Amino acid sequence: MLLGGNNTLNKDTILMISAGLNESKKPFMDTDIENLYLNYGLLGLGSNLYSQGFTNVKMFQGDTKSTCQMFEEILDNGIVVEELQYPVFISIPSFFSVPWAIEFIDKLKQINHSIKVILGGRWVLDKNTEWCKNKFKQVDFFCLGCPDESIDKLLDPANWCNFNTPQIYNHTFTNFHYKILNNYKIYQPVIELCRGCGQGCAFCLEKKYPTCTQKSATNVIEEAQSIIELYESEHLNFYFEASMFNPSVQWAEEFRNYYTRKNMKFKWRFTTRVDTLNVKSVEILSEVGLVAIDLGLESASITQLIRMDKSKKPVRYLEKADLLLRKMHQVGVFCKLNLLLYLGETYTTIEETRAWLNERKELIKGVSVNPLIVYLNGDSTQGFIDEIEKEPTVKVNKISLNQLGYTYTDLSNEINIEDSWKISNDLSSEFMTDEDCLILKNICYTPRPLI
Repeated sequence: MLLGGNNTLNKDTILMISAGLNESKKPFMDTDIENLYLNYGLLGLGSNLYSQGFTNVKMFQGDTKSTCQMFEEILDNGIVVEELQYPVFISIPSFFSVPWAIEFIDKLKQINHSIKVILGGRWVLDKNTEWCKNKFKQVDFFCLGCPDESIDKLLDPANWCNFNTPQIYNHTFTNFHYKILNNYKIYQPVIELCRGCGQGCAFCLEKKYPTCTQKSATNVIEEAQSIIELYESEHLNFYFEASMFNPSVQWAEEFRNYYTRKNMKFKWRFTTRVDTLNVKSVEILSEVGLVAIDLGLESASITQLIRMDKSKKPVRYLEKADLLLRKMHQVGVFCKLNLLLYLGETYTTIEETRAWLNERKELIKGVSVNPLIVYLNGDSTQGFIDEIEKEPTVKVNKISLNQLGYTYTDLSNEINIEDSWKISNDLSSEFMTDEDCLILKNICYTPRPLI
């Protein structure tokens, strides 16, 4: 494959690619509507380069395009791969993107044998570097951690020897230069509020990463205002990125005051736990554009909540969840619950969760249910497998895990892999109509209509 062209800026171009998927991880109902998840981490790194004077940064998202389509998109933008001099940055958002990334890099090297490739993606790379090196034979440098402060130094291969360990940076991106992202207006925008969680849930990769200082309300509004001007639309849906966002009443009041003063009209949603969010803050924020919250309930079974290390006081946990759902319903904020079918799940624990949901069905806009996925996680992998295999009859498919980086597993002697998928689909259908699913998806997760 030869990519031609006559763009004189190619030698100065820094190409950044967010790896796509060869097939959708989870189909969106039975429609042709595509989910678009902005790789805000890569956009932030590219924005840092842009702010440092590298104004020819160009970012592309693979999404569900084929690698051939991705190269065509690059060519359509006048980028001549044969002439690129800077390393190409490839980001792998998850293990599901690994096959796509391998294929893309192989094709890239066929086009330009001398091109250098930098691979990033902390949740895949950081604890599984040797596994990644065996998979990605043609990658020149594996970038670990969060290289926010050092991204410009990585442009020179002579510096790579200084960055062989995970780079730690626990602050938010302060400004995204959306214009570096190809077709940026089809992506619903993101503002990063904080990083980390550190709540210790057994299944979570962020369980030991504490939350950083939260971005101020005034800074959030100012960032939103600049994006609104860029998009030339007052009516945007923003995803406020945070693993666990828990605004204080003071933060909420500051946000309300500034949102109102600036005559903002945008809508927004965020993700958090069900037991830490102040209901008064939700009431205040419902007045200024908050339309949906993704809540990590995970389960309503006391037994399963204990197994997950979700809470040391599971009864109180569910009481707080109930109060939050009722407040959200009262003030008109959509509730989308995330559930996890976890190790040790039985039909009894499923019925406990179903009964809890049924009692609050009118409070819930949607439910997303997924069975447990076992991921490679460095030295912690075997310990997690040992914990799983304490459950009688449950064995982890280590061949699949080592091949793919992830695997599904039976949850108990009652619920095997196939059962867990059926239960997941049944629960989702029982507590979320197709119409409600579409309403929720259209708030941040589907392509923006370009009018």
